Amino acid sequence: MKVTIEREIAGRKMILQTGLLAKQANGAVTVQYGDSLILATAVMDSKEKEGLDFFPLTVDYREKYYASGKIPGGFFKREARPTDKETLTCRIIDRPIRPMFPKEFKRETQVMISVFSADEHNDPDIPSMIGAFAALAISDIPFDVSMGAVRIGLVDGQLVVNPTYSELELSDLNLTMAGTRDAIMMVESGANKISEDQMIAALEKGHEVIGEIAEVIDELRSQAQKEKLVVVPEEPNTELIEKLKSRVQSKLHDAILVKEKSARSEALSTLRDEAAADLLPAEDDPGYEAAVKEIKNIFHDLEGEEMRRMVLEEGLRADGRGPSDIRPISSEVGFVPKAHGSAVFTRGETQSLGTTTLGTSTDELIIDNLQP
Repeated sequence: MKVTIEREIAGRKMILQTGLLAKQANGAVTVQYGDSLILATAVMDSKEKEGLDFFPLTVDYREKYYASGKIPGGFFKREARPTDKETLTCRIIDRPIRPMFPKEFKRETQVMISVFSADEHNDPDIPSMIGAFAALAISDIPFDVSMGAVRIGLVDGQLVVNPTYSELELSDLNLTMAGTRDAIMMVESGANKISEDQMIAALEKGHEVIGEIAEVIDELRSQAQKEKLVVVPEEPNTELIEKLKSRVQSKLHDAILVKEKSARSEALSTLRDEAAADLLPAEDDPGYEAAVKEIKNIFHDLEGEEMRRMVLEEGLRADGRGPSDIRPISSEVGFVPKAHGSAVFTRGETQSLGTTTLGTSTDELIIDNLQP
């Protein structure tokens, strides 16, 4: 059954439609904003793979030059690896949705977004985010929330919702947001110098628009949502948790305060292994690996609880630093002899090496994308 929902957002019509394309996907939605058109699909595996201790979520966003009536400008006309823009768009879609799945859900899930049409005004990334949220929301995948996304600009001191390419060139702010009615889940921003009040106003305006888009997705869900897969939460092994807790709680504090990172990791590993020594079955027992994994997960949670308590009650972080303490900082320039510029930056036990090479005009990068 084809379902279409229309709503005006920032003076332009936004159309969400499902039931026409990709009918075998768990969820599929097209989003049209202006003349930009995208298809978002969400698919999950029919079974959970054994042994997974993480959620295998893949988000893929692809632009093809036909969407804006172009042909790739390089020698090779085949469009192969993702561009930087595509990779970054995948990330801004992934970040807000990943924490919204149930913790116990481990089926492989893929969210695929294809840009069918890109006009000269609207960046397709915001419609793509909305399409991904909508496809998940109407599917039977256990993603039971309506979300929205928006870009906020600041042109001549005035907030602009979903600014066009030309407006962005004049804007002092480029703020991308995603979230639910109740919370902002993701923020990515670049700006010239603006006031704190202007930034807060932009966040508030963005969250207001996110609520409007969530209402549109709610309306789509009311007409097209499939019955959600029920994920049964795992019952915690309270007996094992209490046994481990009684053995490590008094020693966790001192282990976390060890200053050197490698020594701290060793102290925590030793504490865990000693506490679990008589709680594990024999190594040749079929349940040995599962028991090791369970104990590691419980210990990790206990460690996190103790670190949180230390921060809130004692004002201490790992290695004994206070909330405002900074590890020793140093830097050295000219580290790489033949590089045009180089520097080593050290903060505590963390180091980075930066190098710079100055090219000529023949090294200029020709950037091909859908933007006019």
